[in-house]
Amino acid sequence: MQTKICISGFWDTTIKPLDQEVLADLGAELLGKTTIFIMGNSCLVLSPGVLRPPDAASQGRGGAISLNVLEDEVGHLVQALQGQLQSVPKLCTLEEL
Repeated sequence: MQTKICISGFWDTTIKPLDQEVLADLGAELLGKTTIFIMGNSCLVLSPGVLRPPDAASQGRGGAISLNVLEDEVGHLVQALQGQLQSVPKLCTLEEL
């Protein structure tokens, strides 16, 4: 370290050692920034793979889901929700208001 200081042109400069509390604060800050940097970059790297639609070849013979299958599934879900709504007791009717 002393050699680097001499090469930089600071001949008679002494470096004061840091306090342990200062070192702990700097280390925690560095660790936090490193964690955020790694998480941010991993999100940037992994997000295109998640958002990209799968290839037709990798899906096999089934390829795409037909619109009729989706309409049937939505119909079943609507019927299930209507059944649940009918089973809920009504709190008040319009005449009571």
